[in-house]
Amino acid sequence: MKSFLENLDDESKKRIKIFGVAVVVFILLIIVIAIIVAIVNRKTSYEEMEDIMAKAAYKYYEDNKGQLPTEEVKTTVVSAQTLVEKEYMKPISKYTKDESCSGNVVVTYKDGEYFYQPFLTCNGFVTSLLIDKLKKDNQVVASGDGLYDEAGVLRFRGEYVNNYLKLDGFLYRIIKIDSDNKVYITPDFLDDNDESIYLIWDNRYNTESDTYSGINDYSLSRIKKSLNSLYDNFGTTVKSNTVKFSTCIGKRGFDDQNNGVECNVFDDSYISLIPTYEYIKASLAPACSSPSSKECANYNYLHNEDYSWWTATGSSENTDDIYYVSLNGEIDKERGDTSKVARFVLALKPDAVLRSGNGTKKSPYEIR
Repeated sequence: MKSFLENLDDESKKRIKIFGVAVVVFILLIIVIAIIVAIVNRKTSYEEMEDIMAKAAYKYYEDNKGQLPTEEVKTTVVSAQTLVEKEYMKPISKYTKDESCSGNVVVTYKDGEYFYQPFLTCNGFVTSLLIDKLKKDNQVVASGDGLYDEAGVLRFRGEYVNNYLKLDGFLYRIIKIDSDNKVYITPDFLDDNDESIYLIWDNRYNTESDTYSGINDYSLSRIKKSLNSLYDNFGTTVKSNTVKFSTCIGKRGFDDQNNGVECNVFDDSYISLIPTYEYIKASLAPACSSPSSKECANYNYLHNEDYSWWTATGSSENTDDIYYVSLNGEIDKERGDTSKVARFVLALKPDAVLRSGNGTKKSPYEIR
């Protein structure tokens, strides 16, 4: 039995082939047109819109350098509307499906550098701040692990707290939020095989001990200078999100139960060490009330069994003794000319922008 095509003459076969080719070409043409239309009509994401605003602001200030922030006026703001009017970008409605959007770009001057932070507000999206998410996720508690309100300072206390934060690829723990909404962080983990993290606190000649055992004045110490050098080598992500802060560098006695006595002396910087009282306050152990309290290792997320680390606090009993936290979590004293891990502290700016996360170790807060 002959097939349908075999019964057709050559002319009919030719017409069918032409028709088949035409159908295929038509389908391909429809697909190509659909792809072109999708590309032309593609709307940017909110995050991409923020990047567009930041790049437009950079170009705007390149042409208007006199409007950049200065040492005296550290921040300036340019609105998205101004960037549109000056033709540095198209109207936001041309980029996004959400036509309700408005925004601005905050430019900050810091140590000779300029940092651009866009803020976008739409019906379906608002640039989120870390501080807002922190307070939303962590209700203030009166007992157990969690966030405590101490006269306007919000401090994490306990062993199991969701205060993990990732910055520039490294994992940190959030210590506290001060009354100005600065967020204080310290590394969760430092490689104890990395010799560069081991620093001498101070090795100056000490008249009292008649040796080069160091002087326990943090403001003049070797470790302060070393930390400043460490900060200078941080990348843009860290520098653009951190601010100067005051840290307590006064001295205290080993049995002194007046937590916060270190705060009779302050030091302002971008990086510092953890004062002894912060370690004490992080513990929920009722008996943890002074550096001599061995219980301070209990119920304390700052206790790290991998290494011992320096604090910012000197002893008021000997001029060359500095407090440190040992491997077992106890607070002890040692001469400043020895090396220990420098577990530093940074303060994030109040308007640090959240990328993602909920504070758990699996999903730490991450900022841009």
